[in-house]
Amino acid sequence: MVDVDLTGALVSQGNDKNRPGVAGGDPLLSDGDYVRIGVLPTQINNVVSLVGAVKSPGPYEYRPGMTVKDLLIHDQLTVDAFADRAEIVRTDPVTYQTHVIQFNPKALLDGNAAENHDLQRLDQVVVASQHRPPNLVLVEGELKRPGYFTIEMGERLSSVLKRAGGVTQNAFPPGLVLTRESVKLRQQAELERFVASERQRLTAQSAGMAAGATGLNSPAVLAAGGGLAEQHVLSLRLQQLEAITSRVELGRVVIRMESIDRLEGTEDDIILEPRDRIVMPTPPQTVSIIGSVKNPSTVVYRPNLGLDDYLRQAGGVTEDANKKEMYVMRANGTTDSSYLAVKTVQSGDTIVVPQKIEAQTPQLSLWQTVASIIGSVALTVAGISVVGR
Repeated sequence: MVDVDLTGALVSQGNDKNRPGVAGGDPLLSDGDYVRIGVLPTQINNVVSLVGAVKSPGPYEYRPGMTVKDLLIHDQLTVDAFADRAEIVRTDPVTYQTHVIQFNPKALLDGNAAENHDLQRLDQVVVASQHRPPNLVLVEGELKRPGYFTIEMGERLSSVLKRAGGVTQNAFPPGLVLTRESVKLRQQAELERFVASERQRLTAQSAGMAAGATGLNSPAVLAAGGGLAEQHVLSLRLQQLEAITSRVELGRVVIRMESIDRLEGTEDDIILEPRDRIVMPTPPQTVSIIGSVKNPSTVVYRPNLGLDDYLRQAGGVTEDANKKEMYVMRANGTTDSSYLAVKTVQSGDTIVVPQKIEAQTPQLSLWQTVASIIGSVALTVAGISVVGR
């Protein structure tokens, strides 16, 4: 093992005649030799760092009186370096609190002494890059050239669909699915707030009904029937809430589209954002019926069938079905809930029949309440008769 003065070896490279040889720290290498260059550990105090858009990033030994210009020279900046502003991130070696000092690399390299700040131990000189990664969107499904596409700022949906070669013969433009990350994050936050508020409302409502029942029933009767009934109703309502939220498709932006030509120039021809995902589906051939029906299922779409016909194919609605709140989710993501009986069911639709959950007074508690009221009325009538005599 031979220790080498790397600084001396690099200095001697320029003049072969004056190579110091082994004694000067520049030994000749042989086949099979292993050269190891140590890395300056960053955890030591006697170090400053250069990071960012520079050619030789990394830690450097700190020397007293060291300035930014000792660390950052003309050859260090890369082509994409932002030369108008850089930062010195200074860490206090005692408290480890950070302080940021801004300076202008261009002015520094032009000889402006005011930009040549003194460095301290643990300082980090950061040079930002002007390079921005391309904004990509993913196009999938029935398009002639699906894949990732780089979008320009302000580019719209119709433009990317045309760049993808247009739709195939097996495409279903009305069912286009566009999902967006920014919309997904907002919807997730709103959904969590909605679920929390609904849980609080249902719990408070159930507690209020239970408290009201306490005034009509004895504690023993309430414990036997009323309290359990309220807990059961609350459990069913919470289950229904979870079922509704699980069906929410987060991040989808509803687009009304018939063709690319008709989409162009309309309000639905929206500006795309990075990481958007566009899926062009095939034509659907089924209709789904879910919710409070006897046999939730997916059946083949038939143009001559109406809403009631599809409900009958699912065995009809159950006793707890809330037909007034029934709605249809269309293939393009919209929801239709008005005048469903006279509207056409289309392929790809999903018929949703919500469950009607109502708190019912237990039969034993009901009859005891009725008997108590009748008894009170009978005593009142008897009292009036006695006074009348």
